[in-house]
Amino acid sequence: MPPYSGPSKERGMYSAKFIRVGDRLFTGAPGDMDTNHSDIAKDDGVFTEMQTLKQASPVEVDGGMYFVSKDKVTVGGSSWTLRIPVEVVADEARNKTITLFRQQSPGCEIVDSK
Repeated sequence: MPPYSGPSKERGMYSAKFIRVGDRLFTGAPGDMDTNHSDIAKDDGVFTEMQTLKQASPVEVDGGMYFVSKDKVTVGGSSWTLRIPVEVVADEARNKTITLFRQQSPGCEIVDSK
């Protein structure tokens, strides 16, 4: 799938998984909660880059879920398949992810679920 560029135009209610690699967000299809985060990374051709960054600079990767309810996007969760250290995701890495969601979701309220 192409990099994330805001919630679907319909902005109904749905959830999806995401990964962040550096300053790029990638998502599974809206409503698809079955696809593993690692498969999203492989499908988007960033799995190797993500694995390298995870070791060299863990704050540059993140993975979790986002929930869209009209104009509100709630970001939360973490990825088990990517094995990103939870203490990293909970702080600096997640803050970078929230910033990207805000930049790429004009007109939406972005909320961190923690």
